[in-house]
Amino acid sequence: MSNGLAIAAVTSTLKLLLESHLNLHPVSTFPPDKARNGNTGDQINLFLYHTAIDAAWRNMDIPYQVRPGEIGQPPLPLNLFYLITAYGEGDDDIKSHRLLGRAMSVLHDHPLLGRAEIELIVPDSELQNQVERVRITFQPMSLDEMSKLWMIFQTQYRISTAYQVSVVLIDSSRTTQTALPVLKRNIAVRPFRQPVIDEILPATDGSLPAAIMLGSQLKIKGQNLQGNRGDVVKVSFGTEISTVPPDSISAKQILVTLSDTLHLLAGINGAQVVQQIVYGTPLDPKSSLDELKAPVKPLPSWLRIEYHALRAKPNHNEGQYGNFQHYSRRSWWPYGKADYNLKPRSW
Repeated sequence: MSNGLAIAAVTSTLKLLLESHLNLHPVSTFPPDKARNGNTGDQINLFLYHTAIDAAWRNMDIPYQVRPGEIGQPPLPLNLFYLITAYGEGDDDIKSHRLLGRAMSVLHDHPLLGRAEIELIVPDSELQNQVERVRITFQPMSLDEMSKLWMIFQTQYRISTAYQVSVVLIDSSRTTQTALPVLKRNIAVRPFRQPVIDEILPATDGSLPAAIMLGSQLKIKGQNLQGNRGDVVKVSFGTEISTVPPDSISAKQILVTLSDTLHLLAGINGAQVVQQIVYGTPLDPKSSLDELKAPVKPLPSWLRIEYHALRAKPNHNEGQYGNFQHYSRRSWWPYGKADYNLKPRSW
């Protein structure tokens, strides 16, 4: 893994590469406005004008450096952008074109920086030991982008080209974090049996229809209603989030009382059996993410009079859920008389 000297190592290696193949000494590394600096001979200027983060390596751990269970610190991945400018002797454009063509040919024939080349220049950078090879690729730039770049330096434009060198991985100085050891393993295995409601009936033995008020008891029949041993089973009515604990429960039947605290809307209300899975140390009911719920179908509601009664209605949709049908109640005040009309209103 490389360190903070990696950027200087890349620039120095590129400089040596151009000098050795062009027989041109030295290759300057100044900003374009200071590159000439009184020089009138042939010259190649190599200038690092931009750096950017490599998105592919931004949050990636270095391979073979993080063991299982450890949280590694991602490196600083950099892409380096260089501007190469050619100057001919006596500012002759033909000579500058020849120099630029030769320089581009050298970089085209050397798409990778060799490990030996890097180690020869700046061995302390450790750039030669990083897992990703350093690649040299041509960086296309429009005339508008090139013009804006030269406007920054406020100097006359000279024929130039741009290259991208990637990727330079600078190691993080932060230490690797290790997860806490597992002191005790607790594995809970249970079958997945979802509760299913087949029908809902009055708990009384009388024949239907029978009026059901808040405070009355209902009988819910179905499958897998009791759940596994230790599960907390409750029944939810209507659109409320609150639930009601059952009076008695078995695998195929639940007796539950409609609590006076329920606020059921007029119309059809759904019923749902909720099983809270209990596991862990100590044993306790888990959140709603660990609940098994019987399916409930949302049904329309209607309002006749402000006072209403409920009668259990058998389900006719293949036993997936149960529902209630509201019947109207007429009251006369102040005499306190009431009349129940058990015939359902038209929908």
